[in-house]
Amino acid sequence: MSRRLPPPDPAAFTPEQKAAHERLAALRRGGHSQSERQSVYASVGEKATRLEGPSSILLHSAVLSPLSSEFGLALRRDSVVPTTAMEVAILTIAAAWKADYAFANHDAYAAKAGVPSAVIEDLRAGRAPTLADEKDRIAWRVARAMLDARHVPDDLQAEMRRALGDRGAVELTALCGYYGMLCGLCATFDVEVPDGRRVF
Repeated sequence: MSRRLPPPDPAAFTPEQKAAHERLAALRRGGHSQSERQSVYASVGEKATRLEGPSSILLHSAVLSPLSSEFGLALRRDSVVPTTAMEVAILTIAAAWKADYAFANHDAYAAKAGVPSAVIEDLRAGRAPTLADEKDRIAWRVARAMLDARHVPDDLQAEMRRALGDRGAVELTALCGYYGMLCGLCATFDVEVPDGRRVF
């Protein structure tokens, strides 16, 4: 639920909003093609019909809602970027935006994927984490570069391409932009964690 903009009332959905909500639920129930990701993101399907998080805000635009959902599902389901690296980047962005809902949602996914609790806490506090895996380190550095400088320098881009391949480099960069948009929605409309706690 948003403290500033309530989700559309299902009883008053326009036909377009109803179709967008049904599409969102179908996408979320669709599962994930990689078994490791299936276990990490299992609760996404459980949230299929709930009006919460940035998806509840996006339903105010029946044009954007299904596009955003399909983009997010493609990243979770099919990206070549490892799940831990994805979650490190997402938590970095959520912390920068102070997006309570996004961080609370993804700290659980990160923990399931194997990101250590000390790393999650460092990311929440805005500290540089100690990351054992090279791809996780690159994901954090790329997310920080995009947040801080709006630019990924040549040497970091080359490292990213070496570690993740060209496809992975594009997908990690797109993931950072996508979650920047979602966390921006969470922060702008003060989207709350379902249990009402504050993360930041």
